[in-house]
Amino acid sequence: MKKGVISLLLLGIVAVLLLLGIFIFGPWDLPGFGQLSQRQQGQESLAAEGFWPPPGDSDQDGFTDVVEKWIKTDVADNCADDADDAAWPPDINNDKKVTQADIDVFGPHMGSSLGRKNYDKRFDLDANKVINVTDILKLSPYMNASCPFHFLKATPSVQSVAFNWTPALEARNGIRVFDMTNTNQTNCDFNGLASWGFLVDAPDAGSTSYTWKTNPAPISGHKYCSAIGDGQFYNSRFVEFSIPPPPPPPPPPSSSPTP
Repeated sequence: MKKGVISLLLLGIVAVLLLLGIFIFGPWDLPGFGQLSQRQQGQESLAAEGFWPPPGDSDQDGFTDVVEKWIKTDVADNCADDADDAAWPPDINNDKKVTQADIDVFGPHMGSSLGRKNYDKRFDLDANKVINVTDILKLSPYMNASCPFHFLKATPSVQSVAFNWTPALEARNGIRVFDMTNTNQTNCDFNGLASWGFLVDAPDAGSTSYTWKTNPAPISGHKYCSAIGDGQFYNSRFVEFSIPPPPPPPPPPSSSPTP
């Protein structure tokens, strides 16, 4: 009897620690406590490189058709039309954005597996027939973004930045840029950047690329973040890039001695 009571107490302590981890670190930081710096480095690397829809993703919303068929979201639609239209997998409540509200509804299903009463395919975002923290992690790249979500890449040069994204814009939308060089902002993420930055342009519907040269011009040596959106909710992840310095001037021509 004592052993059983002790086991229950230990399980209770573990559960409390996990809940504290969710509220303090965020659900996507639970795996690997004590390795936050490594995760941040990985996130920064991903932000710099951008990320793209996986193969087999017909609607280009970040989740393959195989996964969407399992969780019962629409494989041909990347954004909800109404509250009953399950289209974008990380948008659990179908309100066209990914927020804490989408995380909160995981609670009753956590730890369940196929065949158990509280298992619901809609929350099994990795389609492995178990609902746990790894499924909540699937929401992390899309937090505070709205749909249609666009996968954005930035390729900087000395005097310009080439932006490319997929899928094509469904409507005219803005590209916002944030200069992080002379600020205390260290991470290229929504939480630190939502309230500032400037609009460089708003490409038209159907476009998949834009080159930033002016409004204002990119500054050599400066570090930037950029995203597609209106300044409140964004339709892409933030990508980080730095403008390289100009090439050194050519050496002066050698002078030959006068005969």
